Amino acid sequence: MSVEKVFRVKGMHCSSCGVLIRDALSEIGGVEKVSADHKSGIVKVVSRTDVSQKAMDAIEKEGYKVEQ
Repeated sequence: MSVEKVFRVKGMHCSSCGVLIRDALSEIGGVEKVSADHKSGIVKVVSRTDVSQKAMDAIEKEGYKVEQ
């Protein structure tokens, strides 16, 4: 069973921002699918287990802010 998490991310201004975030999240073990829409600021992660904290850490490491 997969876990889907949705994050609102501040600071994504262009499609390159989305690519950076997708690449960073894809490196997390167990992540099956990632989408990042810079227009809406929404990042979705589908994974085998809950990787919420790792995902938030990876997004912030790239220089973006995850809104709670």
